[in-house]
Amino acid sequence: MSAGNNGSGEILEVNHSTEDPEVQLAEWVRNIVILCLSLGPFSIASDVIGLIIGNRLPVNTPTPVIIQYLSCLDAIFIVQLMATSAAYLGLISRLSVSNIIACKTFSFCNWFAACAMQLSYSALGLDRVLALYMPFSYRNWTRKHALVSLAAVTAVSGLSSIIPVFGYGIMESTDEEASDGEGDTFCKALMSAESLVSVVSYLVNMSIPVALVVVFNCMIVVALVRKRNKISSTGNGSLAGDIQLSVYLLGVTVFFSFTVISSNVLFNLLYVPAPIFTTAISTLLYCINSIINAAFYLHNPTMRKCLIVFVTSACRSPK
Repeated sequence: MSAGNNGSGEILEVNHSTEDPEVQLAEWVRNIVILCLSLGPFSIASDVIGLIIGNRLPVNTPTPVIIQYLSCLDAIFIVQLMATSAAYLGLISRLSVSNIIACKTFSFCNWFAACAMQLSYSALGLDRVLALYMPFSYRNWTRKHALVSLAAVTAVSGLSSIIPVFGYGIMESTDEEASDGEGDTFCKALMSAESLVSVVSYLVNMSIPVALVVVFNCMIVVALVRKRNKISSTGNGSLAGDIQLSVYLLGVTVFFSFTVISSNVLFNLLYVPAPIFTTAISTLLYCINSIINAAFYLHNPTMRKCLIVFVTSACRSPK
């Protein structure tokens, strides 16, 4: 703000200030959250497509079961993110609790869904590695083997999700604008970046699953290149279906890796100065990830045919 004279003795005030950066950031966050809520139904629909395709795939291998399990977990995770976004916009009541049991239960469910989902992507990558590197042995793997593997994923996710729960508790809001002057109580993470709880939880729930996915993706790429060269040299196209399915599922796991790594980079760089903005961006990335999954599924001819057959039979009038 500066002052000047217009020649008649009147002092004019000229405002050189720009809009408050915090106001601009809040507006950005609001727009991103609105976009997330708009994409939410499409993300859930994408998970439903994954469930249908996994149920209709005409193969008795672990792949369909893993896709179904992954779609269920992704839907649960997206619903939690949508609830948080709706609470931010005031569409539903904010999570204001004084019950420590409710706080820790919510924390456990949130961590469990995230951990199991990431381990499921690792299982999907391992499934493709076995199919490409040991095709004859892989033919003996059935849906029952997948159920046993996913039971192990569930157990590991459940046990590892107990650890972060100890780092969550009730904190009182420091909002100075609270009408009662005391603020609300919120369920928040009490852990610090150096605490044992934080280290163990991020290793088990974040770093290890993503590292496994990246390793499996590299192995899949090497196997696909070798098989493509073999088909090109021999002219034998019998492996085309297996390669095609692996290519599309590789796209699913690669984009998931990008989503998780980007979210973690954002949290490490921006969470302290802009926690709400970082959370909004991460929510947007996960919503887009769900939609991208469905796009990969539908681009595969076999998977697309499964969905078309299901829709056709569902719309057919009963005789």
